Amino acid sequence: MDNIDIVEPLARIYKEDFWDKRSDQTRKFIQSISTYSCEIIGRLYPILYAEDFKLTASNFTDSQVANADIRDKRERLINSALKYGVQGAKNAPKEAIE
Repeated sequence: MDNIDIVEPLARIYKEDFWDKRSDQTRKFIQSISTYSCEIIGRLYPILYAEDFKLTASNFTDSQVANADIRDKRERLINSALKYGVQGAKNAPKEAIE
């Protein structure tokens, strides 16, 4: 997860859809944090190998900020992976991207 195109949206989505919805009391429950973290990593991991993401063993840290097409595809894939089908997710996509 060393790719900035992944880390920034992952941190934003984690804060919006998980952390901000927790009370001070529930933020202390390590099990719920661990469970959610495993779930989002499980959702995110398959898209790392999607053809549209274009990551290989030699370029896994490369950002595509200068390539709008690839950047936008990556953003849509990440949002779909982390938000589709998640109850209460902010700005969740209406359908899955495959």
